[in-house]
Amino acid sequence: MKLNERSLAFYATCDAPVDNAGFLYKRGGRGTGSHRRWFVLRGNILFYFEAEGSREPLGVILLEGCTVELVDAREEFAFAVRFAGGRSRPYVLAADSQAALE
Repeated sequence: MKLNERSLAFYATCDAPVDNAGFLYKRGGRGTGSHRRWFVLRGNILFYFEAEGSREPLGVILLEGCTVELVDAREEFAFAVRFAGGRSRPYVLAADSQAALE
């Protein structure tokens, strides 16, 4: 299936139930600080938005072939989404609490 930016934006914000949603801290790509973002999981696609209720996702992470592992980081409830073969940088995310992490 081929997805373009417009269809991804529609899928991210459609009224169908989501698998999971909530705030996480996402570390910037160039050593910048962490930013609190609203994340929405639909199937194997993880969307992130500037705020809850935003209509346009800031980014999309396709979770195909990834692993998730806890990491030692500045944030207490941090984890990394890594991809096989090092094909892209890992995404370092952190939750507010253990309950949110699970």
